Amino acid sequence: MLIKRILAIVSACTVLACSIIIVDADNEYIKSGKCGENAVWSFDTTTGIITISGTGDMYKDYYSADDWGYYRYSNDIKEVVIEEGITSIGSKAFAETSLSGDLVLPKTLNYIANEAFIYTNITSVKLNEGMHLGGQSFAYCNSLKEVTIPKDLDFLATPASNAMRANAAFLFCESLEKVIIKGGGLVGAYDKIENGIGENLFNYCTSLKEIIIDCENIEYLAPVVWLTEEQQQSGTFCVENHPTFYIYKDSTTEETLKRTGYFRNANVQYIADFENLKTAIEKAEGIETSAYTDESVSSFNKVLKNGRDVLEDLTSTQEEVDNAVKAINSAIKALEVKKDEPTSDDVPDNSSEPSTDSSDNSSEPTKPSSSSPTATPTTAVPKVVTPVVTTVAKPAKVKAVKVKAKKKKLNVSWKKISGATGYEVKYAKNNKFTKGKKTVTVKKNKVTLKKLKPKKKYFVKVRAYKLANGRKYFGKWSKVVKKKTK
Repeated sequence: MLIKRILAIVSACTVLACSIIIVDADNEYIKSGKCGENAVWSFDTTTGIITISGTGDMYKDYYSADDWGYYRYSNDIKEVVIEEGITSIGSKAFAETSLSGDLVLPKTLNYIANEAFIYTNITSVKLNEGMHLGGQSFAYCNSLKEVTIPKDLDFLATPASNAMRANAAFLFCESLEKVIIKGGGLVGAYDKIENGIGENLFNYCTSLKEIIIDCENIEYLAPVVWLTEEQQQSGTFCVENHPTFYIYKDSTTEETLKRTGYFRNANVQYIADFENLKTAIEKAEGIETSAYTDESVSSFNKVLKNGRDVLEDLTSTQEEVDNAVKAINSAIKALEVKKDEPTSDDVPDNSSEPSTDSSDNSSEPTKPSSSSPTATPTTAVPKVVTPVVTTVAKPAKVKAVKVKAKKKKLNVSWKKISGATGYEVKYAKNNKFTKGKKTVTVKKNKVTLKKLKPKKKYFVKVRAYKLANGRKYFGKWSKVVKKKTK
């Protein structure tokens, strides 16, 4: 019996170890303690910044935020710095603190537990690809304005449901205005769908204005159900306030939105075709600007920056994209070649006057003797630097493309092109390459296209490219090959 009591006391002391407050001997305003086996917290009471450092996971097994040692400072915490090396954030780790501003996560972080940031005042968060996100981890964050959902995000079960993707991570984020979605996930407890977005993820996010779905193959959204003519009862996204969806035209995502009723009370804008803009930017970035005047380079750089901004913004209209392409091409043509400054050898020496005969009082200078060379005045001629223009032969058209069907895969091969640096392989679900299109770049003359839909038709084409002068030169596309997966 005595042994059991001793073990219980030891166990309790272990749990409370992270709650011990340590005062920095050199700074009375710094408090610190453990929050994981190899993780520590440090709080500066003068700045309100709490830092989580070390390696590995924070503790996960806390029922209440009161268990965290720094929680006594919850009303004073203004900012959190989570350093590289930390791999998880524990349950209720920052719940109901005064944390505000943009939340920046380290690249090493792969797990955020349930209710980790619930009831905080953070304004934006960008999650890491492939990480695990607990249910209600950001629920009731009423200052949250923008969220980015990356590819391959694993949604952990909520306390109320074991269904994957039923996660309510952003429940009641009533100020959330912008959502960017890079990919779907598994939906459903039994009949699972690979590419979906669950019903509870953005439940009661009533202020949505922009929903950008940068993913062409979303197959599931919870259908919109209306309680009254104007009041929405359920659905993946709240569309009561007529938000704008930014989607790819003729994509599976568009079909899903139509089928589930979101177009009834929302606006639609199709994501522009950025291919020409990408090519223009690549061309501009390959120019050596040192050969051109500062003024023309300054204008060129401003136009190039604007083009990059348009490229990064998926809400850009096709007109804005096309205008950016024209502006970049015009800025390239407007670059002015530098002119060299005249050198000392080019400037005539006027330091001495022409010599005269002292015995002659005439005002004319003496004529040069027949044995002397005739003096010819020189005029400085600016040297013009002409940039060396190298003509680059584009690679030949790719031929003999062969596609072999496998289960959820396609093996693609083609005839090797002499002098090619690499190849681009584009595939899609229609022959216009507007539906579910993707592009992969490879060095060899073969590639395996993976994670495809079973028993679906795909259209494939290939082109070669050559790297020269800091840019890519593309050959013509091959003939399109159609193949159905197994």
